[in-house]
Amino acid sequence: MFRKILQKLSIIATLALLTQGCFSPVSLPEIHRYQLTTNSAACNSIPKTARTLFISLPHATAPYNTTQMVYSQTPNEICWFAENRWVTPLPQMTLPLMIQSIRNTHHFKAVVGFPTVANTDYRLETSLITFKQEFCGQKSRVHIILDAALILAKTQQIIATRRIEVIAPASCKAPQAGVAAYQCAFNKVLRQLNWFTIRNT
Repeated sequence: MFRKILQKLSIIATLALLTQGCFSPVSLPEIHRYQLTTNSAACNSIPKTARTLFISLPHATAPYNTTQMVYSQTPNEICWFAENRWVTPLPQMTLPLMIQSIRNTHHFKAVVGFPTVANTDYRLETSLITFKQEFCGQKSRVHIILDAALILAKTQQIIATRRIEVIAPASCKAPQAGVAAYQCAFNKVLRQLNWFTIRNT
């Protein structure tokens, strides 16, 4: 009888230890999040107009429509950093930068963007084709390709298109170095987008 009681107590104690192990907290890796900014200063030398511009949310396909920070070690490879993310999906992160950068040219009377609904003279459509960090041996760089199309709102006619491609070196393979290179590269993209929009309006 006493032996059976000891066996039951032993089983109960073992189950308690197993249960405690199953429900103990698991240590998850910390996720680091990054955001790009615009440093485009106001420009007073560009002629002002009474025209208005609407900028649509950039188009993007996976993996560039997510918060994933993408890298590749070969041309056809797509990988992403496990513990590093953009603060929002790329289209949502880059749209305000485009709006602010073109506003700072003072070329347009008004510049608005998604989700604002407004009747404007022109609409700017963009597509994020490539937005990744590339590794080649010990070297690292970021590669951005953006397609842009300017549309006359009244007729819905495409009046100009442009592919903007920028490659900028990163100091090392770390994602933090990639973010600094992205900042430099995307500011160059914004400047080219500004001039493309101004020249064709």
